[in-house]
Amino acid sequence: MKVLIVNPYRHQLPPSGKESLFRKTQLWDEEVMRDYGTYPLEVPYLGAILRKAGHSVAFIDAHQRRLKASEIDFKGFDCVIAGTAPYGNWRCAQFSYAHAVEVLGEAKNSGLRTITYGPHGTVAPATFGDDIDCIIKGEPEGSVVRALSASRKILELNEAELPQNLDDWTPLAFDLIDFDSGFYDARYIFEGRVTGRLGNLAGTRGCPFPCSFCFKVMIPDKLRSHTPQKVAEMASELVNRYGCKALNFNDLTFTLNKKWVLEVCERLKPLRTPYSCATRCDRMDPEVARALAESGCYKIDLGVESASDEVLREIKKGHSWEESLKSIEDCRKAGIPLVKVFQIFFTPGESPESVRETFKKMQAAGIEITPAICTPYPSTGLWKRGVEEGKLPETVNSWEEVVEAMSRNAGTIGNSFKRGDLEGLLDAESAGIRSILNKMGNEYGINGVSGVLKKGLKKIRRFIS
Repeated sequence: MKVLIVNPYRHQLPPSGKESLFRKTQLWDEEVMRDYGTYPLEVPYLGAILRKAGHSVAFIDAHQRRLKASEIDFKGFDCVIAGTAPYGNWRCAQFSYAHAVEVLGEAKNSGLRTITYGPHGTVAPATFGDDIDCIIKGEPEGSVVRALSASRKILELNEAELPQNLDDWTPLAFDLIDFDSGFYDARYIFEGRVTGRLGNLAGTRGCPFPCSFCFKVMIPDKLRSHTPQKVAEMASELVNRYGCKALNFNDLTFTLNKKWVLEVCERLKPLRTPYSCATRCDRMDPEVARALAESGCYKIDLGVESASDEVLREIKKGHSWEESLKSIEDCRKAGIPLVKVFQIFFTPGESPESVRETFKKMQAAGIEITPAICTPYPSTGLWKRGVEEGKLPETVNSWEEVVEAMSRNAGTIGNSFKRGDLEGLLDAESAGIRSILNKMGNEYGINGVSGVLKKGLKKIRRFIS
């Protein structure tokens, strides 16, 4: 079968007049970002798996090319696969899924089989109509071959079918990515300090931690890994074959397994290539920090979330502010140039006092934060708490219901903040930005734009001072 994978162009604007705390805009400025300058990481995996099963595969990054569904040429293909969210957004899914529906509708009109995957269909498969022949729930790699011929409209993920050694899915089909397009550039990830062709990869999948705000519906809890040797081989292929000048590791917690990451770092040293990664504060120590820095780690994102120990306990983060501060200092002392901190506002247990405490501590430590608003996603501990408080529905029949519930209650679960407080606090126009600071960072086109963040934070400071 001839299969076309499409990364849809997410161009849809929010319905006019719709009242929502999070007014969305998906038409991003060219110089703001193109999805962090990365390609959907699932595409090289899906391509490799389909090829092993004897199918031919092509990929069109319609989002980067700004191709609307009607402009895509489906001739010569038997099947089209379009995800509602790329790998990097599985845990922070954008509100709209219409972009994928448009692509699949056009493909269906052309007589092709249509398949979709992503958090939207995993949470609420009834959302999708007859234009979609098959909806894959959960990680698409485990079901994509079955989806080509399955008579069932919905394929449930059987975690037992997923390989424990991710090397089973290699060699990845990086040749599907048009590196010559100029779309994938390191400047988005590295804030302009590193430029050039960017390679996107991951050494692991999964995360066993129970943070109440984390939307892990697409990713099983159990950690699965590539071998360190395979990680180094993939990195070398991206650098030496495809000319990548920097790398971005999409691992949820890159340093979760200390022995593994130390070996990976040792194997990355000969490449002498800057890279970015993310991890938890309680999975960082001086030895790991040094290994990261010596192997080329230029930027690291640490999930701190709050400087209030009470808030950290409420969201089941699993570490204290002192541990956070120590991990930040470990990275700085090791010489990692960009040490960034994720910060979530208005979590359960949050108050104006705890927000003020966080700002003071962060400022005193000279920490640069990436702010977000605590948004309840289905199946998370935060959503369950919202159900208990009578703010969120126990069950949802469509993604539209999810969107309405999330946008109405973001920042208000488990605390005393009211919607009016947040609307006054996060007035996008007076802050001089096009969209509102929130957990779904790249959906709203603001992460990595320091001026925008500073303006938004000034608004927050005025509210709590």
